[in-house]
Amino acid sequence: MQTTFGCIFTIFTSIFIVFYWNSHIFINMKIIITENQLKKILLSESEQEWKDKVKEFKKEVSEISKRVDNIGIGSSVATFLTRISATESCYGLNKSNGKNNIYQVDKTAFDDTQNTKSHPGLVDKFKKIESKTGIVWSGETYSDIRNDKFKNGIAARLLLGNKPGKIPSDLKGQASYWKKHYNSSSGKGGEQDFIDKNEGEGLEHCKFYGKNEIDKTKKKKT
Repeated sequence: MQTTFGCIFTIFTSIFIVFYWNSHIFINMKIIITENQLKKILLSESEQEWKDKVKEFKKEVSEISKRVDNIGIGSSVATFLTRISATESCYGLNKSNGKNNIYQVDKTAFDDTQNTKSHPGLVDKFKKIESKTGIVWSGETYSDIRNDKFKNGIAARLLLGNKPGKIPSDLKGQASYWKKHYNSSSGKGGEQDFIDKNEGEGLEHCKFYGKNEIDKTKKKKT
């Protein structure tokens, strides 16, 4: 009898230990999550929604920048153009200087894109633009490029083509180039602003513009 009881106790104890061990493993497995999943948990639902809106606008700007690259009026700078848009207008979410002026090209900069006397290389670029897109650049006005995102991108690319030096590929180098040749010393924002707006996914520092866009949409529906 004691032997039988001892066997039953041993079996029960063994089952309990196995069950406890497996449960312990199961618990450990449940808390293993990816870094991105953890970030989403830590973010409030609202903040994630704001970032998703920024991501939506960034995707559009990135596609426009690639279309501009595909014209072939210079080396590939789609990433730099997208980063310029992030810094200047939060991918067009900041509409303070024009709804479609996503690269924030001002009148002086636009005039420079049509100044063939100072930049004779523009003549061949105009021909390529017309051949690839049907756009006659010499006939475009500042109003035209402020109200069309694609034309705004072409203007930004032509402006960069008029500037000296090679555009760096790294973020810090691009920040320096942007400040010196695109934003200028008198413009708002510094190199750190460029870096902050484009670090990581390039969403964090534009999320409150994403919130504003969502709020405007909700107001229109009510």
